[in-house]
Amino acid sequence: SFLPNGIGAITSSEHIRPDGNGITVYVHVDDLETALMKVTEGGGQVIVPKSPLGEDGFFAVVFDSEGNRVGFHSQS
Repeated sequence: SFLPNGIGAITSSEHIRPDGNGITVYVHVDDLETALMKVTEGGGQVIVPKSPLGEDGFFAVVFDSEGNRVGFHSQS
């Protein structure tokens, strides 16, 4: 789990389709470069590479292997 003590669910339905045009959920990761490597190894695509946020760390945005847009954040 990415979120300590987090609550969430992943669902599937014939009425729900992956879409890269919807909201972007950002997930904090300890190592952004490792997360991006896992995305590409799993069939996803990096659409915004590791980019600085000044004192707030770094972010990147990907399409996962199903076509959903997901953002990552890390301090390093």
